[in-house]
Amino acid sequence: KFQTDYQVYKINPDLDKILADNQSKITNEHLQNIIRLRSYIDKRQEIYLASLSSFENAIKYSETEDEVESIISYINQNESTLVKSYELSKKMIEFYSENNMVAFFKIYNGFEEIGLFSNAAEKKLIKSMDELNENIGTGFSNLINKISDLDNSLSYSLGSIENSIDSLDK
Repeated sequence: KFQTDYQVYKINPDLDKILADNQSKITNEHLQNIIRLRSYIDKRQEIYLASLSSFENAIKYSETEDEVESIISYINQNESTLVKSYELSKKMIEFYSENNMVAFFKIYNGFEEIGLFSNAAEKKLIKSMDELNENIGTGFSNLINKISDLDNSLSYSLGSIENSIDSLDK
């Protein structure tokens, strides 16, 4: 049995409130992209939460310890990416509302470089997760590794954004 702390359950209300409280301070273009990002986070969370029971079954019926470790690693990575996306989104909105445009644009441009302001990012996520869910229980280690590679890239990019923000504080 795997354990997660399900931090993702807590992200929606906070981000909605921060966005609602600050929407009058944000230009329409930036607001539209932040809402796209918000939609991406929502979809990623929805797919992730819907997949947890499938992952639990896959772990139960895994034949090797490597498969179990791969699934658990993937689950933890997903949670981490969700939390990072949320935290950076929250900071971005707060920086904008505080008129700290250097910090705002470091995060904003980072999300833009990753492609999270486009509908294509959401479609790519849905396709990847659909493929994963279709292959659960059928020796899907290779697929999990491929999707994990994509997520590692996203996680690395989010980490780079965090580091660029941290460098502003020094």
